[in-house]
Amino acid sequence: FGDDAGSMQTEAGHVLVRTPREDVLVHTSSRWRELTESMRFHVSLAQAAGARFEFRLLNAIPPVYLGLNDGQDAAKAGTLLRAFDSSPAGGTPLCRHIREIIAEIVSIKDQL
Repeated sequence: FGDDAGSMQTEAGHVLVRTPREDVLVHTSSRWRELTESMRFHVSLAQAAGARFEFRLLNAIPPVYLGLNDGQDAAKAGTLLRAFDSSPAGGTPLCRHIREIIAEIVSIKDQL
């Protein structure tokens, strides 16, 4: 899950920043920037591994699935990265997403 609700604009996060001298500093950032830095890493990991990954932002876009061998990973990753560049807004519809995930798991329970 990626919480892209408006509250994520709060300056309560931290990111690592590499200086030109290769030092690594910790900078205060919005919680959104902290989250999207982590999610960018996971998008790269998903692409490198070729494994199935599901990314969910609570508001901005529908779930994005990578690693389905459908030839669309680059386009789907681009959709995610563009969403990460936007500003978080809206509420936190977490229960809806949990219900969707439960339904998906129940639909494949015999395969697990």
